[in-house]
Amino acid sequence: MTSRLVRILAATGTAAAVVLGLSACGVSVAKADLAQSVTAKLSEQQVDARNMTCPDDLKGEKGASVTCQYTTVDGQPVDVVVTVDAVDGSTVNYTAKPKARPLVPAVLAKSVTSDLAKQNVQAADLSCPSELQPQNGQSIECSFTAGGQPVGAKVTVTGVQDANVDYDVELVARPVAKDLLQKTLTEQIGQAAGVTVQSTTCTDDLRPEVGSRSTCTVVAPGEEVAFDVTVTAVEQGLVKFSWVPQA
Repeated sequence: MTSRLVRILAATGTAAAVVLGLSACGVSVAKADLAQSVTAKLSEQQVDARNMTCPDDLKGEKGASVTCQYTTVDGQPVDVVVTVDAVDGSTVNYTAKPKARPLVPAVLAKSVTSDLAKQNVQAADLSCPSELQPQNGQSIECSFTAGGQPVGAKVTVTGVQDANVDYDVELVARPVAKDLLQKTLTEQIGQAAGVTVQSTTCTDDLRPEVGSRSTCTVVAPGEEVAFDVTVTAVEQGLVKFSWVPQA
């Protein structure tokens, strides 16, 4: 149960730019001017780099570098490593290369929800517990509900290039808790039998394994019936089960 490969950030590639304004001493580019120049250059590549900041001035020396940071439209922070290629008088030629930062929970959750929707999996209220480090093999398990059942979505990084992070999503079935099982059976059995079920009590959670069983006792006006509940399939993170009256 793996999803297709997706990308969370737009490709930015390598940006080249020229900054004209050197500092008074003639040895560095002011950080504010650098941030403005890098933002403009990324914009030419259709990258909406918001709130660009550079922590220090950039020295006017070949090989000097500084790491700036911007935010995507969705709120994901991205680093930009700016490196001086050459200095020609008052002109500094540099390369700006975006670099991935940890994926923030809200941005990752939005991306995974969108990806699952394309596979006809409606992930209601999907949330991720922490940032996902942009390193191959790193993973976290996000959570959502489908058909009232809790489902895990294990997100594993499969590749990182510049600011792009590729990952797989594997749906992970979770146990059907007794409370949810009781609620579901109350509705299903009541509807099937055409009666008002007064209460349903189950002995165990239902494990997400084919053949897993639980016994539930259903009380309706004038009768009490025990049912065997058995898992029949586990598909796309959902636990499917059947119920029959005990002999």
